[in-house]
Amino acid sequence: MHNEGFGTEDNLQKTMRVHDYLGFVLVICGVSIAFWVFVNVYGLFTEPEKLKPFQELVSGSLETLISSSDKESMNIVIPAEVLSYFVPLILLMIASGIAGILITGGVRLLDSDVQRLSRRVATMGTKLRTKMDSIHDELRKNK
Repeated sequence: MHNEGFGTEDNLQKTMRVHDYLGFVLVICGVSIAFWVFVNVYGLFTEPEKLKPFQELVSGSLETLISSSDKESMNIVIPAEVLSYFVPLILLMIASGIAGILITGGVRLLDSDVQRLSRRVATMGTKLRTKMDSIHDELRKNK
């Protein structure tokens, strides 16, 4: 008799297929975002005109005073041209972090199905081995 309830073979197979598809989609999305980040970072350095909107955000240079333990202090000035790279790079770092999370989640979903399947095969192997041992013992008794 075939039962359509929770935990049946059909439902387990459907769940594994959904996990496979979802894991595959997450990996593809993550790799796509990572590729997009790579192209944009490359573009920032090869096409400086892409920085124009970010240069408008940065109004001036950043000046900071660094003191050392021997009472000397040094004034460091970071020009606005350099600061204009920070905003897009920080945004692209966030996007690459999201890509990493998507890839990791997708791989874990795919890997969990493989582990679940290997556990099922091991359990079935153990049951089969136990059944074969009991049949072998019965045959010895009957001789």
